[in-house]
Amino acid sequence: MIKFAIALTVGAVVCSAGPITYDVSQTVGVGSVTGTIETDGNTGALAVGDIMAFNLLVNNGTGTFDLTNSNATPTIFQSDLSATATQLSFNFGAGDEGYVLFEANNSPFQYYCLETDQICSFNFTGSGIDLALSDTDATSEQFQSVTGSAVIANVSDPITTDTPPVGAIAAPEPSTISFLGLGFAALAFWKFRAARAKA
Repeated sequence: MIKFAIALTVGAVVCSAGPITYDVSQTVGVGSVTGTIETDGNTGALAVGDIMAFNLLVNNGTGTFDLTNSNATPTIFQSDLSATATQLSFNFGAGDEGYVLFEANNSPFQYYCLETDQICSFNFTGSGIDLALSDTDATSEQFQSVTGSAVIANVSDPITTDTPPVGAIAAPEPSTISFLGLGFAALAFWKFRAARAKA
């Protein structure tokens, strides 16, 4: 039973990883992309299922459009998008036709795309960041050439090992509390059984 309680405690520690929100702030030609991408907390290569939420304001230099969970869909092809606890990176130099695309549901011409080849930006050659706001007219499209691996987003307030302010209390995650409760229940049951066996 002690082994069971130890396993529950270890499980509580393992399950305590939570979502991570990354801040996007990029210049793309004369335009920009700003906002947030939230993942499930997984690190390493990311799949589309790891993206939980996003809110990206796309600006092509003359207008803006907000890409969010409610009006757009993310697509990831290949494993060129990767995450650490503090950064999102994209390997623009992979050469595998990989891309990450946030595209409006109502228009295929309102999007933000990270690409290793000219997958999204058919009018441009090479890898980079591409965005468009209206139609296939090249004037609505902005492209920024990028080669190699590059950071596309950072956590604005990463967890540090600094001493918290006096009186600050860190709130444990629900999964941690539930596993701790299960551990205490298991210990109480074990003590009950041991006392009953002696009687």
